Amino acid sequence: MGDISNVIGGPWAAPLPPEPPEKQLRAAIEQEGLAPPAEVILDGKIHRFDADKSPLGRGKRSKKTGWYVAFGDGVPAGRFGCWKSGVDETWRADIGRQLSHAEEMIRATALERARKEREEAAKLHREVAENSIALIWGDTAPASKEHPYLLRKRVQPHGTRVTGDGRLIVPMHDEFGELRSVQYIDANGGKLYHSFGEAKGKSYLLGSNADGTLYIAEGFATAATVHEVTGKQCLVSFSASNLVAVAQQARARWEERKIVLVADNDKKGIGRFYADQASSLINASVIMPPDIGDVNDYYIAGGDLLGLLEPPTSTWLIPASAMMTEPPPVKWLVRGWLQEGSLMMIHGPSGSGKTFLALDWALSIASGKGDWLGSRTATGRVVYLAGEGHYGLRVRMAAWAQHNNITNIDAFISSHGVDLNKPAGWSHVATHLREIGKPPSLIVVDTLHRFLAGDENSAEDARQMIQACNSLTEHFGCAVLLVHHTGHGNTGRARGSSAWKGALDIEISVASADGSMSVEQKKSKDSPEHEPITLVHNVIQLDGRVDEDGEPVTSLVLSLGERAEPAPDDRKQPDLSVAVRVFERAWWASECEEKCGRPYVTASAVRRLLLADGYSQHAARKATTADGGKTFTLLLNAGVIEPSGAGWVVVDGAQCSRLMLAKSAV
Repeated sequence: MGDISNVIGGPWAAPLPPEPPEKQLRAAIEQEGLAPPAEVILDGKIHRFDADKSPLGRGKRSKKTGWYVAFGDGVPAGRFGCWKSGVDETWRADIGRQLSHAEEMIRATALERARKEREEAAKLHREVAENSIALIWGDTAPASKEHPYLLRKRVQPHGTRVTGDGRLIVPMHDEFGELRSVQYIDANGGKLYHSFGEAKGKSYLLGSNADGTLYIAEGFATAATVHEVTGKQCLVSFSASNLVAVAQQARARWEERKIVLVADNDKKGIGRFYADQASSLINASVIMPPDIGDVNDYYIAGGDLLGLLEPPTSTWLIPASAMMTEPPPVKWLVRGWLQEGSLMMIHGPSGSGKTFLALDWALSIASGKGDWLGSRTATGRVVYLAGEGHYGLRVRMAAWAQHNNITNIDAFISSHGVDLNKPAGWSHVATHLREIGKPPSLIVVDTLHRFLAGDENSAEDARQMIQACNSLTEHFGCAVLLVHHTGHGNTGRARGSSAWKGALDIEISVASADGSMSVEQKKSKDSPEHEPITLVHNVIQLDGRVDEDGEPVTSLVLSLGERAEPAPDDRKQPDLSVAVRVFERAWWASECEEKCGRPYVTASAVRRLLLADGYSQHAARKATTADGGKTFTLLLNAGVIEPSGAGWVVVDGAQCSRLMLAKSAV
C-alpha cells in the first residue's frame, strides 16, 4: 500500500490541552492593556485589583479600579474591566472543543449573572462616591481668586472650592442640577475626576442670567473666560467627548435659545469633531480659536475674544455710498472659469468628458502650473472626493503629469464616497481635511450622486447638500466644484431639483462632439460668462505601462480646439459629422457595447438617447427606422456603419479605431 500520509496530513497527534481557566482569564485581562491580578478566583463574586500597568501608578495610594467576576462551574465564564479606562469585556474559557447547546445556555446564564454582579457593584461604588463627594463639597472652603491655577488662567473662582491640599474643586451636576461628581484641578492644571463618580453627561453652569446666547465650552477655565468676557451663561462640559451629551441636555432645557459651542483647537481635531457632531444635532453654531489651543489661551495671548465670539452685526445694513464704491476684483482659481470660495457645478451626459475637464482644472491648480490652456491659474491644494472610478483616475492623472512634465502635485484623493449631506459624512470629510494640515483651495465632488444621501430631485435633499458644501467653503475658505449629470430631456441643465442652479455661483455645461467636447458657461454670478470653447481629446501612451495582455496603457489629455461655427444649412438637415456625433453619444450612453470587436449600438439605445434629448416617442422611433431615419441613412450611405441584428455596427476603420481607443483610455 502506498504512503498517503501527505494526503491525510501525516500521523495523528493529540491536541495540546488548553491552559487552566484562571491563566486564560489573566491573559485576557492583560490583552486589554490592564495589569492582571496576581491570583484569579472563579467564585462568582466581584473582585477588584490594581489595573494600572505603570510602575508609578501602582503602590499604596493606587486605586483598585480593575474588576472581574468569573464562575468556575460548567464552562468557566465571566466579565472583567476597569472603571477608570472604561474597559468592559465578557470572557469564556477555551475548553478545547465546541460548546454544546446546553453548555451555551449555561455560559449565557453565567455571563448574565456576571453582568448583574458588576452593575450592582458599580451602583454601590457610585452611591459611596456620591456620599463622599457630598461630604467633601460640604466640608471644603470656597476657592480664593488667588488660587495659582486661577491666577495663571486669569479667571475668577465662580463658585468652585478648594481641598485641604490646595486643589481646586469644580462641581459636576446632572441635567436636574444635582451634584454627582467633582473635578480636581491642581496648581499646574492637572485634572482628575473623583473615583467612581459619574462624568458622562455632567456639566457646570456659570452665570445666572438665562437671557441671550448660551455658550458651551470644554474646560472650566475656558468657560469662565467666555462668561467673563461676554457676560453670558456658559456650560462646562469637562471634555470634548462629553460635549454632545451636554449639548443635547441644554437644547432640551432651552428649546428656543441660541447655543454656541466653543471648541478647543487641538492638533488632532478632536474638539472640532465633537463640536460638529453636537452642532448638527441641536442646531448650534461652532466657534474655535484660530490658533492651536483653547479660547483662554487665545485671550491671554491678546486675541480679541469678544470679537471672535460676538462679531459685530452692523455690516448687514451697508450704507449706499459704500455700495457705490468700486467692488473688489473677482479672485480666480482658473481665470474666467473657476472662482475662489464659490460653489460651482460642471454637468454633462455620461461619457461627455466632464471628469476629464474637472481633473484637468484640479491638477493645473495643485501643480502650480500657472496656466490652463491660456487662462491664468492660482496655486493651491486640491482635494478630489472621488466616489468611483479610481483606476481610471490613476491612469488619467499619470497621463496628465506625463503630458505636462510635472511630478509634484499637491492633491489628495478620497478612497470612497460618503453621505456629505449628513452630519456623520460631513464630519468625516471635515476631520480628514484638518488632518492633512494646510486647507485646500478647491474641493471637487465627483460625482454629486455618489456623495448625496437621498433624492437629487428633492428640494430638501438638495438644500441639505448645498448647505453642506457651503459649510465646507465657510470652514476651510475653499471653493467646491460639483460634478453632475445633465437633466433628462434637457442636456443644457443639471439633473434634479431647480435648487441647484439657484445656489450656484458658476454653472458649466459639457457636451461631447466628434472627437472633442464643447464647454459652455451657463451662469457666472460675479462676472460676465466666459465664451464657449471647444476642447480636443488627445490620446497619449503612458511611458513604460502595459496592461495584463502586454498592450500599452493609454489615456486622454485635453487641448484647446477651434470652435466650429455651424453652416446655415446645418440647422435644416444634419450633416455627416452631426450624425456621427449622435451615434457616438448613443454608444457611450449604452456603456460602449461591442460586436465582433467593433462599436455596436442598438436601435433602442438610440431611442433612449433621443427621448432624453426631448424627442417625442414618434420622432424617436422614426429616426431609427430604415426609411425615416435621416441620421442613420447618412451613416449607412457614407459607409460608416452597417445594419447588424437589432442595431448598427461601425465598419469604417478610422471611426472604429478612434472610438475603441477612446474607450480603452477611460
